[in-house]
Amino acid sequence: MKSNGTNISAALGNGVNERERAGASENERERPSGRLLVIGYGNPLRGDDGVGWQIADPLARLAGDSATVLTVHQLTPELAEPISGADLVVFIDACHEGQPGTWTCETIRPDPNPSDKFTHYLTPANLLTYTRAVFGVDPKALLVSVAGCSFDYSQGLSPTVAAIIPEIVASVSEWWNAAE
Repeated sequence: MKSNGTNISAALGNGVNERERAGASENERERPSGRLLVIGYGNPLRGDDGVGWQIADPLARLAGDSATVLTVHQLTPELAEPISGADLVVFIDACHEGQPGTWTCETIRPDPNPSDKFTHYLTPANLLTYTRAVFGVDPKALLVSVAGCSFDYSQGLSPTVAAIIPEIVASVSEWWNAAE
């Protein structure tokens, strides 16, 4: 596995308190029951920045009715509505940090110090904060970040990043299906 970060079950487990752990089976601890929302985002015209879209497409086929899978160019306030209906949100994006072709998974929480100014750029944490403010809900959330190699104008992924997609799709799919 080329992941240089936490696996999905461990990342989600970090967001579960001890009281929840005590009475739950292994799968219940690792995954909230209910609705899964996957958001693959980035620019598919900028090389590896489109990896979120490339991972979301096969996940949508595999998930069928068990999850909602969205692909978007950027995170916008309008995403708060589908996020408010999810028990777990998995954000998938490219990043500049790390060795190209590696990936990490981390728990995301609402921003503890939200800005009162609206900007044209939202992070997953900002979007969770907005969702909490508007809809009064706090779904669990993960961010899968894939280290990219090339962000030049191109509709294709670099070979290094393209090679890791099956592993990420399998990890997300296997983890989700294990508890169904």
